[in-house]
Amino acid sequence: MKTKEENSNAELVSRPLAIVFADIVGYSTLLATHGDLVAAETLREFRSDVERLATAYRGRCIKWIGDIFLAVFEDVSNVIPFAAALTRSRSQQTAPANWRLRFSLHLATVFIDQTSYGEEILGVGVNIAARLTSSAEADQIVVSRAARLALPAEQVALLGPMERVHLKGMAEEMEFSRVDLAKV
Repeated sequence: MKTKEENSNAELVSRPLAIVFADIVGYSTLLATHGDLVAAETLREFRSDVERLATAYRGRCIKWIGDIFLAVFEDVSNVIPFAAALTRSRSQQTAPANWRLRFSLHLATVFIDQTSYGEEILGVGVNIAARLTSSAEADQIVVSRAARLALPAEQVALLGPMERVHLKGMAEEMEFSRVDLAKV
């Protein structure tokens, strides 16, 4: 294991990635209804499902914070199929594991830092993707303009019209489109 000094001297790697955030819609209600133990057990199963599908679609899950995860993909065209597959997988589960999800997708150049806790993804693009998630409804992915411009034509055809939102901490409004994942 690297020491803190070795980690602070490590070179940050910069490269463009498709950044995905997702969270479970109504997770607080799940906790209140079924309790912490049931939620923890079903969340463990969900994490396994996310890891399996992210790998299958050539992505990787970077971080979990409760019911929220951050994943990255080298190829932006793998994200919508990944999100649709995960949405289908959850809809086939029985309660309380049949959660509905909402996703965001942003394409940006980020810094990758190897820490003693694992890989960290840093940069304003990560913040944009995280904040965009709240614009999605259940079973939707919101796609930033930057990501939209990199998608293949057959996926662009799935997108709704451009919308604008002011994100917390951002000076300018962000443009995004929605995809209803149940129709993918």
